[in-house]
Amino acid sequence: MNTLLRRLAHPRQTLRGALNRLRIKRTKLALDARYRAAGGTVWSQHNGAWLPYHGDGDQQEIYYQMHGAEWLAAETEVVKKWLPKGGSVVDVGANTGFTALVFSNLIGPEGRVIAFEPSPIIYPRLVEVIEKNGLKDRVECLNLGCGTEARTETLMVPVSSGNATIKRDGVELTGSVRELQIKIDSLDAVLLDRLTRLDFLKIDTEGFEDQVLAGAEKIVERFRPVFYIELSQEYNKSSQAAIAWLKARGYLFEKEPDLSSAHNGDNFIVYPAEKAR
Repeated sequence: MNTLLRRLAHPRQTLRGALNRLRIKRTKLALDARYRAAGGTVWSQHNGAWLPYHGDGDQQEIYYQMHGAEWLAAETEVVKKWLPKGGSVVDVGANTGFTALVFSNLIGPEGRVIAFEPSPIIYPRLVEVIEKNGLKDRVECLNLGCGTEARTETLMVPVSSGNATIKRDGVELTGSVRELQIKIDSLDAVLLDRLTRLDFLKIDTEGFEDQVLAGAEKIVERFRPVFYIELSQEYNKSSQAAIAWLKARGYLFEKEPDLSSAHNGDNFIVYPAEKAR
């Protein structure tokens, strides 16, 4: 997402970190009270966008309720010059639709977003957010993850759904973690025959970014989209592989990534050299 989310998810052991944790706790208590009073999902509007709280303690939803307006504005500022009106966007790792809301607002009613979310728990919430915001006509939601080929994987889901990641050697999550079976496929297999353009490709898959790229060789060659991709020291090996993959195909970073300081939640704009501005 952005550095604000990273700071909340990984607070330093300082007074600021302690105050952040206290604020999160108080926000959760207030949201839980509203959830009980409403007898169901709590909806709040932030910069014109409706964002939910489902009452199960998902920290990702708590963060959105705390910072929704600020984060929507920040994400819009980062990506707006790369998203043309009527454009085509693919959102891999859409979670509950926060970035899909940003993208769909920028591309307008003639544009299209295809949003991938593999979690069987989070996917219905993605659909719910898109419908609540009146965007069914421009956002298509797919309950599918992305990788190199069609297969079944295990998704590890911690207390914050935004940090869910595919189970594999060398990857561990702390705290309470649920394991869910999900389907994945390559972007080439799913999209190559149905897209006529692709302007922007966001990938936020918690260390699986290199595998998503490896399964997108043909659509990247055909459409040369701009990327908005998460890279971090927490998933150093995957991030290094993703950087090498992109550079080998003539892509430039708007801001050169320094993985020694890039943390989970830091996204980077990467564009083909022929689109240099």
